[in-house]
Amino acid sequence: FIFRGPLPDHELDPDSWQTHWGTSLVSDWDIIYGIVNFEKETPSSTSSSNFSSNGYAHSKTRFWPKTKEPPQDVYPIGRLNIQDLIEAARQIIETDPLVNKSLVAIWGWGKGGFIALQTLARLPLSLVGCGIAVAPVTSWVDFNAFEAESYWGTLGSNTRTIYKDMSLEPLAAQFRTKELYLLHGTMDATVPLEQTMLFSKQLIANHAFFHQQIYAGEDHDMRGVRNHLFRSMETFLEDYCNFKRRSPFGGSSHRKKSWNANPATKFEGFENSRR
Repeated sequence: FIFRGPLPDHELDPDSWQTHWGTSLVSDWDIIYGIVNFEKETPSSTSSSNFSSNGYAHSKTRFWPKTKEPPQDVYPIGRLNIQDLIEAARQIIETDPLVNKSLVAIWGWGKGGFIALQTLARLPLSLVGCGIAVAPVTSWVDFNAFEAESYWGTLGSNTRTIYKDMSLEPLAAQFRTKELYLLHGTMDATVPLEQTMLFSKQLIANHAFFHQQIYAGEDHDMRGVRNHLFRSMETFLEDYCNFKRRSPFGGSSHRKKSWNANPATKFEGFENSRR
C-alpha cells in the first residue's frame, strides 16, 4: 500500500514520529504502509534524484529563471522526477518480499494526488490496480501559474508540450481497468474543484468508471469532514480493492461491528493531535 506526497499538516520528517491515517491502517488492517516523499529544494542549476538511507525517495526540482525559458530540446527536471517516483513505487512493489502484488493501492493528496494518479495510470494492472486521490492536480495549464512554473518552467511555445504530457487528460483511458476514488472540497482554494471536474469529464468520455465524493463547503485541508473522509476511503479499500480488516481475535474479518457502531470517533485521536 503506497502513499504519495505530503498531506496537509503531515510533513514527512525521518527524525520525528506522529500518528496519521497510515498508523490507523497498519493497526487495524493486514496492510504494509509505504511512504514515498517528494520535495522541492532552493533554486539550483543542478538537480538529482536518489534514495536516501532512511528509505525515503528524495527528488530535487530545477527552477528555471523567470526571464528565460528552458532550452527547446530539454525537459525541466520535474518531468524526470515523475519517472523517478513511479520507479520508486515499482521497486517497492517488485522487490519487497512482504508485499502482496495482487493487493496494492496507491493514494495522495493535492500534488501527491497528481503523482498517485500518474503512477496508477502508468504502472500495469499486475502491479497496482487501485487508487485514491484527494484534491488532485490534474491539469497544470489550469493550475496556479506560480506553482506550475516552479515545476515545469514558464508556459510558452517551448514548454507547452511538457504541460500537455504532465496533464492527466491523455491518460484517462488507462483508468478503465483500475479502481479509482476521487475526493474534493467545493471551497478548495489550493487546488480548485475545477481540477477534479475536468478530469472526471475526461474519464467519462473514455468510458472509465470511477467513484467520486464532493464535500460542500470544505477547503483543501478537509478539517470539517476528516472522519467521514477517512471512513469513506477505508470503505472503498475494503469494498473495491479487497483489503481486509484484522479481527480483534487474530486473522481477518470483513467489517468489525464495533467500528460501524462508532464511526464518528474512529479518527478522533490522531485528528485532534494534528490540529
